[in-house]
Amino acid sequence: MKPFLLFSKLKVVLGFVLTSAAATAWGEALPNSPQPVGLEAITREALDRNPEGRWFLAELEVARSLRKQAGLRPPPEVSGEAGRKSVRGNGLHEEGVAWAASVTQAFEWPG
Repeated sequence: MKPFLLFSKLKVVLGFVLTSAAATAWGEALPNSPQPVGLEAITREALDRNPEGRWFLAELEVARSLRKQAGLRPPPEVSGEAGRKSVRGNGLHEEGVAWAASVTQAFEWPG
C-alpha cells in the first residue's frame, strides 16, 4: 500500500469519528422532544415577562400598604408656649414668666 493512500484513508476515518462524536454531543444538547411544563410554571413565566402585569402587581402592593396605613392613628402632637406676663398692681407675683404645654391626640369618632 502506498503511504499516500494510507494517509487518505486515515483522514476519512478520523473525519468520520469526529463527525459522529460531534453529532452525538449535539443530540444530547438539544433534545428531540420538548419536556412537559406545568400550568403554574407557564403562568409564572408569563407574569414575570409581562411589564404591564408587573405594573399592576406593584399597584396592588401600593394599595395594600395604603390600606394598612389608613388604619393607623396619627402620632400625638406636643406643643408648648412661653412668654412674659406683666400685670399692674402690688406684689411680686404679678410679673414673671408664663408658660403652657399641651399634648393632643386626634381620633375618629364613629358617626
